[in-house]
Amino acid sequence: MPPKPRPYRPKARGCFECSKRRISCDRTEPECEKYLSRGLKCSGLGIRHRFSDGVASRGFWVGKTIQEVFETVSDHIAGEMVAIDGLHNGWRHLVLPVAHLDQLVLNSVLTVASFHRYGRHLSQPTNLDFHEDSLPAPPGLSCQLFTTANPTASQLYARTIADLQRRDLGQSDPFSRLSILLTILVLLVAVMVTGSDDFPLLFRLLESALEAIGGEHSLGEDELSRFIVRQVHKMRVYAAPLINEQWGITTLSTRQNITQAFECIRHCSRHQPDHYPITALVMSLIQQSYDIYLDQARRDILSVASVSDSFPRLAESICRVQRFKETFKSFPTGSPGKQVLIWATFVAASDSVLEEHKSFFRQVFASFYERSGFENLRKGMDQLERVWKRSALGDRWISLLPQARVFVM
Repeated sequence: MPPKPRPYRPKARGCFECSKRRISCDRTEPECEKYLSRGLKCSGLGIRHRFSDGVASRGFWVGKTIQEVFETVSDHIAGEMVAIDGLHNGWRHLVLPVAHLDQLVLNSVLTVASFHRYGRHLSQPTNLDFHEDSLPAPPGLSCQLFTTANPTASQLYARTIADLQRRDLGQSDPFSRLSILLTILVLLVAVMVTGSDDFPLLFRLLESALEAIGGEHSLGEDELSRFIVRQVHKMRVYAAPLINEQWGITTLSTRQNITQAFECIRHCSRHQPDHYPITALVMSLIQQSYDIYLDQARRDILSVASVSDSFPRLAESICRVQRFKETFKSFPTGSPGKQVLIWATFVAASDSVLEEHKSFFRQVFASFYERSGFENLRKGMDQLERVWKRSALGDRWISLLPQARVFVM
């Protein structure tokens, strides 16, 4: 007679040491009694970081504390994401504290820090293997962030994406939902650092996550939720023309979208009122870039109906680019704010036909790249050269922007 099967007892997650040895943990806090009774050290039930005493035991962060990892993000990435840096910068004062509490966000922070510090130069891609989960991956998402020098950076990226796929948004608590959205936002910054063409697919992943939780309106009114909403609104406007021409026209033609996208800069202005002239200048240049894009869309429609007035429209285009150039050059020397004008500059540069304007924008992009070292800037400049060449042959430049699949922001 076969032995009677034991009743099923779901395994309770215990400390790392007990799970490693496949024994049942008594879940005593702060350290389990099984290990204490044997005179052994227990790491407890909290989030386990892959560090020993706060220091990486292997990989390219070996010898570095978690604080040093965070300092890479704080010193070299956070300041690039806001017009005016300060205590209001959520990329530093919200993202990093959350990373201390949430493993998923921590992995995304480690990913972007690793790429910035060690792995910005791209090599061959490594495909990610996705499975069916509650948060579906957009088809075709692959790890284009592999580097010969440090493949671990791409492994961090792949692991973080895979962790996202395992999350059930429908069953998640409010904080877990915020951590998922925050992780995707940080990964979007990672593809800016590397210039990866995963950008459109990651952005669709962000939109899918938002849809799964009922939209940004379902988020709370706490500081972290408001930060996430501001970033989503800003990135949505900047991403649209770089993903799809019609989506770009629709998005930039909607006043609500433009108003929401400016909220990030208004947030800086409220916390740094002394810099109001700078933030006003930044908003003026961004609005000019919106007008340049929509003006080109209108010219494309009119050119189908009539060719006779193409020269006046071309002259108007040159005037718009010249105005952008003069406004940009009016920035006081050494003042902040230019770092958030990358998208606006990219759009204005795309409309350039005069060699004088092209030369100016080449210099501007070189200065952007010298400041941050983000690979999306180098790839953005390569795309501009292609746009200028194709535009001279009669192609419409707004239809060419999505072809690079790079988040130039």
